Amino acid sequence: MVLRAAAFEPRMKHVIALPATDWGIDIILQQMPPGQGRRLLSLFLAGDRAGVEALVAEELKVGTVCFHWSIVQGMHITGTKTPFDCLTHLSQSKLEGILQHIRGDVLLTEGEDDHLFPVRHMYRIMDELVCAHSVTARMFTAREGAEHHCQVGNTGLAREEIVRWLSRFHPQIAAQRSAASTG
Repeated sequence: MVLRAAAFEPRMKHVIALPATDWGIDIILQQMPPGQGRRLLSLFLAGDRAGVEALVAEELKVGTVCFHWSIVQGMHITGTKTPFDCLTHLSQSKLEGILQHIRGDVLLTEGEDDHLFPVRHMYRIMDELVCAHSVTARMFTAREGAEHHCQVGNTGLAREEIVRWLSRFHPQIAAQRSAASTG
């Protein structure tokens, strides 16, 4: 969402995507078996509310915990009551065709084993940030214990990386951190 906001709000000078995704629906589709994901997308794009609701109900019975979480969390964060309405809301958060409008500095982060956001999204997004002032990408690894979604396992490392990146643009952050650590 932050990348969409930055594309339409020129006052945003420094943007951090922790992590970045191409399209909100991808999060749910990624949690389904490939055939079922394509089936759900087909039903949704055809506007088949009953078909979407039936397929999601079926998957909730036999699917993974991650699929269940993505539906429940998706409805929670979008304020929707049904899976179809959730998909409708998430489908509106698409980056296609807008990334060239971002002019500020961008930090893209990703865990190499993020179960919600495929690594390939970060690379595609990097390629399309052609007008950004700067683009920094940070891949967190298993060796660092930060390979999972939002760097669960080593969130402190992600926090340090964000502060370090922001300090490039706001030197007072580094000075404050230095003073706090010595005092």
